[in-house]
Amino acid sequence: MIHKTLSNFPKNRLVIVVGNRPQFIKMAPVIEELNRKSLKYIIIHTGQHYDHQMSDIFFKELDIPKPDIQIELNSSLHGAMTAEILEKLELIFLEIAPKGLLLFGDTNSTLAAGLAAVKLHIPIAHVEAGPRLGNFDTPEESNRLIVDHLSKLRFCCDLPSIENLKREGISTGVINSGDVMFDAFLKYSGKKEVTVNKKKKNIYLTLHRPQNVDSLEAHYEILRFLNDCDCEVFFPIHARTKLRIEEFGLTKKYESIENVTLLEPLGYIESIAYINACDFVITDSGGIQKEAYFAGKSCILMLPVGPWPDLIKSGWLLLGDWIISNKMRDTFQQTYKASLPKKKPEFFGKGDASIIVVDELIKNGFI
Repeated sequence: MIHKTLSNFPKNRLVIVVGNRPQFIKMAPVIEELNRKSLKYIIIHTGQHYDHQMSDIFFKELDIPKPDIQIELNSSLHGAMTAEILEKLELIFLEIAPKGLLLFGDTNSTLAAGLAAVKLHIPIAHVEAGPRLGNFDTPEESNRLIVDHLSKLRFCCDLPSIENLKREGISTGVINSGDVMFDAFLKYSGKKEVTVNKKKKNIYLTLHRPQNVDSLEAHYEILRFLNDCDCEVFFPIHARTKLRIEEFGLTKKYESIENVTLLEPLGYIESIAYINACDFVITDSGGIQKEAYFAGKSCILMLPVGPWPDLIKSGWLLLGDWIISNKMRDTFQQTYKASLPKKKPEFFGKGDASIIVVDELIKNGFI
């Protein structure tokens, strides 16, 4: 479960809890700033999305120290997983007595860690607080909302997130930090280049949400889009998506489409390289839609609503709805014909979010 016995850990330190790859990306610039200031911390990896190879890639390429504590999970269902993480983190927190807890985003790990901490009176700082979809169709919405209300410090990526918190009665402990993901993008963009066919338009496609990959009807719509599309498509296959493709017996159909390059799950730097190289991004990822904006690329979000309203209002992001809505092709044609917006405002700060986060953690006694 852990790298060494809990009794050997120093007490009264900042504890950082992460559970999946997007959280590694968000954590990386904060870790760099903590190290630059020679500050002490403990990293706990809940194992929510644990793959030895991919975890090693992310920790190595982002220069993140390996977790001090690694939890092993037995549950995959949302409720059981959250309960298991909560139970194990509570025991760890009781032993190492965190001075403060730093959480990122909206995973089951974030919710479980927040619940464990608040019951033990451990102050919580939440990075990427405030975005809202306005419905509970995805589990992330409830996770983020609850942790926002449990936290002492709430670091918001953008102004709409601050307004969302105000509408929920939260006005103290709210910091407009900008986005730590922008910090990471600025540092790692350009570290690697990939080759694409410049004679055609290129699409970077990622899909993983249950509403988009768990039904046969959704995959038929994806296949229709790919077959009709006069573009080169680079499609890293998420583990969940790959499993469903295999269950539906569609592997050969995907592999037979000449203009589609199927890829294994990518590390962060290679993913950014494809975004930079391609002309369009189609995704249902909360993070990749922002990375497309950072790279100045048109993006279609395959959700009915998005958490970053400024991207939608400015024209940088189009909503394609769930794939089974059959709007994927029409939305792409709209994007294909449109020119990029003339303005690219600093919706997510200036690239110094990690400095702001660490300074506020120090100021408020988390470290």
